[in-house]
Amino acid sequence: MAEKRMISDYEVIHSIDFGSRELVIGEDIDNKDGLYYLVAYGERNELFERYDKCVVGDDFAEIMEIFATRLSEEAQKLRAEHDKLTVPDVMAFIKPGECTPLNYTDNLKGRVIVIKPEVLRPEHRIAVNQLYIATGGNGVYPKARGSAVFCKNIYDGSTTRYERYDVMGTVEREMLPEWAQPKYDDMMAKLNKAKTDKEH
Repeated sequence: MAEKRMISDYEVIHSIDFGSRELVIGEDIDNKDGLYYLVAYGERNELFERYDKCVVGDDFAEIMEIFATRLSEEAQKLRAEHDKLTVPDVMAFIKPGECTPLNYTDNLKGRVIVIKPEVLRPEHRIAVNQLYIATGGNGVYPKARGSAVFCKNIYDGSTTRYERYDVMGTVEREMLPEWAQPKYDDMMAKLNKAKTDKEH
């Protein structure tokens, strides 16, 4: 039996990860003050779990209204973020068959990798969030013990980490979406310059 997820004395009965936050609803049917329901924002990872902007009450419909309002606000923020992206066909994402499938013998160092769509939450499943240049980590090498792949996002240059099994395949520069090609060229120039500076 799965362990109950608790926020103080409230058992989490509904949760959804959407946008930048998790939204949760909890219940404590034995609450001595009659505040049986809770709605909150949640954040958790391997190291910690925390909740904020908690609201409690005795009316489940009211709690659901707050939950729905917060969900709508997250959707509006996400839509605004997408509207700022300077790429055509923003909602398109790269599917299997649109890149070279990953082979266990592939060395990924310095190559463009494509993250599997299913690794990303549905609202983040767009090409801007799939295309990276692999920069390091044991996972870039074939048959390595570790699987971490450190990489830089082609669109905004942010650095993150995926695992080798999160990678769907690779893409050559000429097969990148048109918007990504100049960004790739600029990023590779910067990476090569940094490598040269380090060697000297």
